[in-house]
Amino acid sequence: MKRLISLIVSLLILAIIYTKIDGLGLLAVFQNCHRLWMAIALAMVYAKKHYINGKKTLPEILNAVMVDIDTQGLDILTPYPQGDLALFRPLELAAALNRLRTLQVVGCVTALA
Repeated sequence: MKRLISLIVSLLILAIIYTKIDGLGLLAVFQNCHRLWMAIALAMVYAKKHYINGKKTLPEILNAVMVDIDTQGLDILTPYPQGDLALFRPLELAAALNRLRTLQVVGCVTALA
């Protein structure tokens, strides 16, 4: 009996939550951010293929990727032109690389003040 009451209460709570969600607004948010995150993910793969070799620093890698994108466009990130990718900032690419669990830092350079 307790399980049934718990299930009914849970379903009522879910029903209330779903009626309060603006579905079209939520869909718009996902449509707008999808292009940016797709471009960042593709840029991570592009950087791995072309620039990440254990010899370049992170700023050098970011600069090289952004120069390639500036000169050749976002379509260099994909095997075929897509036309639906959003331009990102180098800091956003660096943040995504920072969250990569398989990232291994070879060395560390510290600036002395």
